[in-house]
Amino acid sequence: MTSTQTGAKWIKELLEGHPDRIHDAFRMSKRIFIDLLHKLEADHELQESHRTSSREVLGITLYILAQRGSVRLMLSVTFIYLYI
Repeated sequence: MTSTQTGAKWIKELLEGHPDRIHDAFRMSKRIFIDLLHKLEADHELQESHRTSSREVLGITLYILAQRGSVRLMLSVTFIYLYI
């Protein structure tokens, strides 16, 4: 992922791309990611904000956990949100 790519675009590409890519990023299959997302939305009230979808929140969280890196460093290098 490049530094100019938004979280939404990155998540979309992972979900629509090769299964190995999503597994490498999140350490789980697409099916598990989708099931977990639905479970969190339905049972634990995970909601989107006006700038971030629940898919992005879950994806970014799982990515950080899967990569075992510094949260600040990963967010500064990996994700950029364009405020228009």
